[in-house]
Amino acid sequence: MSPLRLPSLDAVRDAAVRTARRFPEVLLTAAVATGIAWRLADSDGTLTRWEAAMAASALGLPLLLTAALFAEGRGWRGLARLLPSALGVAVVVAFAVGWTRWTLDARLLRFGLAAAACHFATAVAAFVARPDTTSGRAFWQFNRTLFQRGLLTALYGVVLFGGLGGALGALDALFDVTIRPIWYARLWIALLFGFGTWFFLAGIPDPPDALADSEEYPDGLRRFAQYVLVPLVAVYVAILTAYFGKVLVTQRWPSGWIGNLVSAVTVTGLLAWLLVHPLEGREAHRWVRPFTRGFFAALLPSIGMLWAALYQRVGQYGLTARRVIALAGALWLTGIALHYLRGRSRAIQVIPLTLALAAAVLSAGPFSAITLAARNQRGRVEGALARHGLVQGGRWVPARAPLGAPDAGIVTGGVRYLAEVQGADAFAGVLPDSVLRPALPDRPVSADSLASLERRRRRPEEVATRVLRYVGGDALAAATGAPPRSVSIDGVRRAEFAHEGPLAVSGYDWVRTGRVASNGDALELGAGHRLRVATGGDALELVRDSAVVVRLPLAALLREVVDAEAAGDGAPRPPRALDGAASGVRLRVRVEEVQVDWRAGSGRLANATVTALLAVPSAAPAPPGSPSPRR
Repeated sequence: MSPLRLPSLDAVRDAAVRTARRFPEVLLTAAVATGIAWRLADSDGTLTRWEAAMAASALGLPLLLTAALFAEGRGWRGLARLLPSALGVAVVVAFAVGWTRWTLDARLLRFGLAAAACHFATAVAAFVARPDTTSGRAFWQFNRTLFQRGLLTALYGVVLFGGLGGALGALDALFDVTIRPIWYARLWIALLFGFGTWFFLAGIPDPPDALADSEEYPDGLRRFAQYVLVPLVAVYVAILTAYFGKVLVTQRWPSGWIGNLVSAVTVTGLLAWLLVHPLEGREAHRWVRPFTRGFFAALLPSIGMLWAALYQRVGQYGLTARRVIALAGALWLTGIALHYLRGRSRAIQVIPLTLALAAAVLSAGPFSAITLAARNQRGRVEGALARHGLVQGGRWVPARAPLGAPDAGIVTGGVRYLAEVQGADAFAGVLPDSVLRPALPDRPVSADSLASLERRRRRPEEVATRVLRYVGGDALAAATGAPPRSVSIDGVRRAEFAHEGPLAVSGYDWVRTGRVASNGDALELGAGHRLRVATGGDALELVRDSAVVVRLPLAALLREVVDAEAAGDGAPRPPRALDGAASGVRLRVRVEEVQVDWRAGSGRLANATVTALLAVPSAAPAPPGSPSPRR
């Protein structure tokens, strides 16, 4: 048996230097992402511009890697090699600028689609416009190497984090060296963006063409595909085909859940199809050809059901960004299935290439998922308003009478969706600016309060509330009968409370900030005590062993929140603290934020963020597992 040979430090150093010279822009982006992530890890969550920079940096990693691989594949050198990277930087900067103007839903959707486009493009960048047969073998080996390198990078990162994190914990426990929790987060960030990026890049084949003659196929990969993925795909395709037969017999539309199942089968099946593709022509693996030839044919009934389910949902409720993505996915899957069933080409590069193009188109521009869905929903809303004469000269006007179902539901649902994905910009040109961007208070307020008010008036739920009140008043929301989301026009009200500065904790044994809610979420305090919302939602209760120790009534507070909200006062409420005591136990609760569900003249607390301080008699024992006292 030959001895195990470990790479020398010189070899490791040379590989690191070679990687830095090959992908300098990617490693620079990783360094920037590390610094930004460190900054955000220790922030209060209000650094929107830093969040934009973090999202852009995270997107820049696969995008600039794609640019570098594309330039390599084309054989470009010098300034020509920098052109794709310069274009990538421009895209990243534009993404960061747009981030600050998008709603949360739009950010998540655009980032997810753009990241998917970049990752699919990375897989094919070095092989674009190269139809020769050897590039197909090189393409498969190249992406197999990336796949395995990614798994190895994840393994190394987890092991290093566990080992180094344990070392930090040992320093804290054995040598009284104070290690703040933030340093564990920073360690993970450094390993993720620093070590992880460098280690992964070092394993990318250079040049990819060298893999064209490789016949290597890991046996473990083959066993995983043959004995795990392929049987799973066969089972679920059989289930979907049987369900298709049921649909034909019962003449009932397929369930909306069918889309999730078809998507899962497609992803799993395509992964298995791509993994076993190189074995298709090998005599020892004759089972592969029936699978690769029959997979897409077996998917056709499922694709038909997917189209039927989408037709039903879109016809009833219109387009949303996710339904646009689902429709695009169904169109792509149909095209890919027909392409391979015709058998004119067996090249697998077309899969990541077309997915990258589709995701890029859906992420931004006039045909993006958000833009297409917003255009459809706005058309539905304007159609419903026009049926009642509420669109005059291209602008929306207030209703004089309730709209009634189903138009009230169309308007309410459409307005809420538009506010969620586009904010106030969705209603520009059809509503007065005073509705979309109400004036801030004239009274003197601090800069922090002004910033809080500005954030509040831009919240999607606040925008939807103002639009619906202007168009139809409270009656519009009442006509829908739909359960409220985070805010309902006649239901849930939100209020924030100002702070008096640092909280004095002298004389208390425990202090903790957290969330309590009517769904049962409670805040664990010391000595076995918990703070919860009372069953009727009209009080906060401190309980121990299921017995109520202290009860803090909320009726006055809830009424104040609803009255202030109805009056249109957007300022944070004055500081509010609730105190109670019983049997030597003292409780003080500072209210940070509340959501009140107001129905039929009576309010109940939906949820609240609070800081609770608890003092108990010194003789009170603490059950095992209780939080440690502040002192």
